[in-house]
Amino acid sequence: MGLSSFHQAQAFNFRFLDSSAVARFTDEDWQVLRDATRQALNHGSDGDTITWRNDKTGHWGTITPSPASDRAGATCRRTRFVANAAQRTSDTTVTFCRIDGQWKVAQ
Repeated sequence: MGLSSFHQAQAFNFRFLDSSAVARFTDEDWQVLRDATRQALNHGSDGDTITWRNDKTGHWGTITPSPASDRAGATCRRTRFVANAAQRTSDTTVTFCRIDGQWKVAQ
């Protein structure tokens, strides 16, 4: 995890991330992941898995968006993320909603 992102996570007491794959991500890994996430959310077919990889670090993962749904007038997609870094694997699902033309993590 990039230093600034890591400190933000700690500020919210996300210490459980310390031993996760994402704790090993560089800022560049996060950028590759963000770009792949936008691609998956904007163009990925429901249930299709997109694989991303940072060739500089060898870190990689998959993104699998679920069918879109409506939440208070916004288009939302539950999305599964699997991340691999430093011989660790993390698996989580996050819901994103498209608000004002941008995907944001749903509250």
